[in-house]
Amino acid sequence: MLSSLLPLLLACAPETEDSVLSFPGQPGLYELSFDHDGEPRSSVVYVPESASPGSPLLLNFHGFGGTGRAHLLEADLRELAEREGVVLAYPQGSDLEGSSHWNAALPGPDNKSSADDQGFVRALVDNIQAEHGVDSERVYATGYSNGGMLSYALACHGQGLVAAVVAVSGAFINQEEGCSPDLPVPVMVVHGTADSVLPYQGSAETLSVAETLAFWVDHNETSPTPEESSTQDGDTRIETLSYGQGRGGSAVVHHRVIGGGHTWFEVSIEGEEFHQVLWDFVSPHSLESLR
Repeated sequence: MLSSLLPLLLACAPETEDSVLSFPGQPGLYELSFDHDGEPRSSVVYVPESASPGSPLLLNFHGFGGTGRAHLLEADLRELAEREGVVLAYPQGSDLEGSSHWNAALPGPDNKSSADDQGFVRALVDNIQAEHGVDSERVYATGYSNGGMLSYALACHGQGLVAAVVAVSGAFINQEEGCSPDLPVPVMVVHGTADSVLPYQGSAETLSVAETLAFWVDHNETSPTPEESSTQDGDTRIETLSYGQGRGGSAVVHHRVIGGGHTWFEVSIEGEEFHQVLWDFVSPHSLESLR
């Protein structure tokens, strides 16, 4: 599945990387490595000075062909982490013919490879929890492009793992019948209307943004009629649809970036920078509050 999208996704992969220090168990930036399913796997982890036992954990997945180190620079949430006391993880996808990737469905013939990425993510969370004592009830996922696809997959299948997800220029693959999470999952969708890699209107392999919203609105049992607003950030207009009052306080929110392409957005929304908007959406939720 999605083989036809790989060249376009690869063309959007960032090329720069940051050095990673080694501060396991302490505040700082380091690389956590371990074997999973017989393969070496890793993640860049950032522990802010403000972290403490019981801090939340935010996973941020790179796009196809990218790296966790480069995504840390592209979608740098360290300032927010210090401000909010949240531990960050930028996991590394496994190799697929020279390019890193994420499998956005359960293991099976439709995936790009045999890598059990959802099992890897669960093992990664367990490792970080053991090392830093993060709150397993407050684990959140976001990601760009192929990483946004994995965020949707964790919402579908990561039962008891993630409490909310934000997909940035990602796509929900056409697997509705296989997506049946036990709990409501707060979902934020951030997508540009001019995305030429993962089109806003969907494709033969992915749902459109409208279909994606409809799926999660139905699953979370939110209000079917959204509250609508719009904001301007320079020359960029962002339209927001907010579906609230879902089970367990869940919501579905869409930020539609008019004319936006395939990117990790840095737009301000109603005067608030995007990383804070992301955090303000996920942070009120916990697995306990959604049960």
